[in-house]
Amino acid sequence: NVAPSGGGRCDFELWTNAAYNIADVSAIKVNCSQGVNVSLTWVPHHANSTWAAQCHGYQYNPAPETVTVGAITTTTQVHLSGSSHGVGQTITYSTLPDGNPETTMFVSVVNVSNAKAAPRARAEVENAIKSGYSTLHAQHRRWWNQYYTDGSFLSISDTLLESFYWTNMYKLASATRHDRVVYDLMGPWYIEGTNWPDLHWDLNVQLTYWPLFTANKIEMVGSLTNLLRAQQANLIS
Repeated sequence: NVAPSGGGRCDFELWTNAAYNIADVSAIKVNCSQGVNVSLTWVPHHANSTWAAQCHGYQYNPAPETVTVGAITTTTQVHLSGSSHGVGQTITYSTLPDGNPETTMFVSVVNVSNAKAAPRARAEVENAIKSGYSTLHAQHRRWWNQYYTDGSFLSISDTLLESFYWTNMYKLASATRHDRVVYDLMGPWYIEGTNWPDLHWDLNVQLTYWPLFTANKIEMVGSLTNLLRAQQANLIS
């Protein structure tokens, strides 16, 4: 929560729907006390490697393009490789029965192997609007409840180690799924200025998958095995 300098209070709720497998759909809800107004704005970031400044002759991706149609704004970032990622977002402002203002924002991120990510991102936002915040949030909570009860449960007398284990089980499920991008040390979270914005096959990937077998979370290993199958010819050569 945030206490504005002029008085009042704002509570923020932010989550990415764990039940979505096709695209990432995030929701942001801001509830404020009367007289306090909040404005949310999506600002796209130019997608280029953090190595750009260090690599002579580096070719930059084109700037992202943003289009607003109706209540939904989409941003498309085309990559020089021919793929793209698209972001769709919409913001609604409403007033609760107690008179307090409420702001809700849905954001969808889609990665595809062509330059047509924006239509899919827009469709995911439209689906989120139809489903509604409460329905999506209930799906999200059910997914996590099932994730922790499936497979195995671990309890350790050392509470620090136990906390570390469950924190990383949460991190693993937040970083990848069986049909998602392989998980390395930093996962999908971009760290600006890092010297490692790519995958390294010197235990960075292998070590992150070791706990999944012991934890009986075999379905999560698909992101690694799918990559190995897709790159089998390169590994052989």
